[in-house]
Amino acid sequence: MSDIALRSLPTVPASRRLIGAMIAALAILCAFLLSALVPGGLSYPDWAIIPIAEWTGALFLWIKNNFTWLTRGLTAVIDVPLRISMALLAKGYKLAVGDASYVLPRLSWLGICATAALIGHALGGMRLAALGGFAFLYIAVFRQWDSAMLTLALIAVCVPLCAATGLVLGIWGYYAPRLNKVVPREAKTGYDVRDVISLIVDHADFLEVHAEFARNLVVGFGRIRGATVGIVANQPKVLAGALVGNFKA
Repeated sequence: MSDIALRSLPTVPASRRLIGAMIAALAILCAFLLSALVPGGLSYPDWAIIPIAEWTGALFLWIKNNFTWLTRGLTAVIDVPLRISMALLAKGYKLAVGDASYVLPRLSWLGICATAALIGHALGGMRLAALGGFAFLYIAVFRQWDSAMLTLALIAVCVPLCAATGLVLGIWGYYAPRLNKVVPREAKTGYDVRDVISLIVDHADFLEVHAEFARNLVVGFGRIRGATVGIVANQPKVLAGALVGNFKA
């Protein structure tokens, strides 16, 4: 889009708007009258329904029947660190020695509060130490410790897993030829910065202003996670994005 979209639209005379409204009302009335004459006009016919739900169910059933080995394998891999994390933080660990069994208790709330305070002190001093320690103490005081530790156990496993997945995808994206077409790996190769902006903003919706002026810059507005943002970007396709005065080409 460009600044052309910002120009005011021509006004429509009141008489034309009235005629348009009357035509629309007449078309709606005719549609209701014809519904009684046309087969299937009152109720949508069953034969015309697209069975999306059945197709989706069949697809997932096929995935279940053919990829059970994969899902169960992933579950088995994740289950090991998840059990260890839940045992340490929430449930304790049951250890069997011969006919006897022993239960190793979970980490104490006092030790976890102290750990949070020490980590906070190492990262940000006394204020962060107090915040970390009292945050966990708050959970214990209001009897939310068990549920909070279950959540923390999941986080302790999921965050490293997601970080590793993101690292693998980032490496793949760096070397993928398709993605390198947007921003070339060669520093001297030009590209259209609008393509990069379209990948960043929501729904690739970017409102560019003064598109015909200072083409070595791209200026406009978009949304990122629903928030309106202003964007100013150098355009490598024009003068390699260099900023020069009195440039109108």
